Amino acid sequence: MISGCIRQRIARLESELERPGIAWVGDPLPGGDEKRWSALPIAFKFPSMESFYTSGHWQTALGSGALAHMPDGERNGYSYTYQAIADIEAFSAQEDTLAGRIQPLARDQRLDPQQRVAFEAQLASLDHLNVVQTVYSRKFLEGTRRSGIVPRPQEFDAVYRSALAEYGACASRLGSTQDALSPDNNATKVKPEG
Repeated sequence: MISGCIRQRIARLESELERPGIAWVGDPLPGGDEKRWSALPIAFKFPSMESFYTSGHWQTALGSGALAHMPDGERNGYSYTYQAIADIEAFSAQEDTLAGRIQPLARDQRLDPQQRVAFEAQLASLDHLNVVQTVYSRKFLEGTRRSGIVPRPQEFDAVYRSALAEYGACASRLGSTQDALSPDNNATKVKPEG
């Protein structure tokens, strides 16, 4: 839902870094004091997978042996789902780390060519993670849907309304995995692996 928002922000910062000169005019996000040093949206943390799924019951089932009584298809569906949650959260943690490294772009400073290239490399890595996270998230939802494990429609609607309120028209409803690969939704410079 917010991949396009992240992509737009990354593209804007990349474009500004390509300008000649050493003066960098800070580009913080608009908002209150809590956002004044932020160069990237808090989108990298929103929405948390935990808002849809918690793993406590799954961990209990793993430890209790209860899964032996579950049909193979259902057990495999849950296993896939909870592994995917862990993977997506790991991608999100990587995004958070990279986003922190480019926060200096929110304030005025002098950037030499080497620093500009370093920031461009960080943004390219963020772009790549945005693609991977978006494609993986959609495949995760499609896979769990086939297993009969899906959030309720009203949960999707609530998250979409929150995304619209926070990020505006760049937020979009969930589409297919093919939509996620569209240049309009994701990076055009980096192609997902595999």
